[in-house]
Amino acid sequence: MDSHVRRTSQGDRDHALLLFLYNTGARASEAAHRTVGDLDFTSGTVRIVGKGRKQRQYLLWQESIQALRALAGARLSQEHGFLNRCGHTLKCEVTDHPKVTRRWANDPALMAFLRSL
Repeated sequence: MDSHVRRTSQGDRDHALLLFLYNTGARASEAAHRTVGDLDFTSGTVRIVGKGRKQRQYLLWQESIQALRALAGARLSQEHGFLNRCGHTLKCEVTDHPKVTRRWANDPALMAFLRSL
């Protein structure tokens, strides 16, 4: 991805979030509520509890695993994976924010990567 966009922790978070959403097809609210403990870096999977409390498990791409591992850092398993700039739980509305969508939709490297899948 373009380094000028990912220079900040928010840019890295947005990158990991978009990979996660595209990889799993999760809803924004499902992604916002994922904890570090929902991710299994050994098997490369994530557990998602969706509507109707249905549990699903997805195999993650290597790119997603790397981005999520870097994002999780040394956080505890019960902490949320996607945090805002103040360190609080990310609200699902952020994923629909036009500024985030525009920034990444105009990134030719991300678009080329997604088209290659």
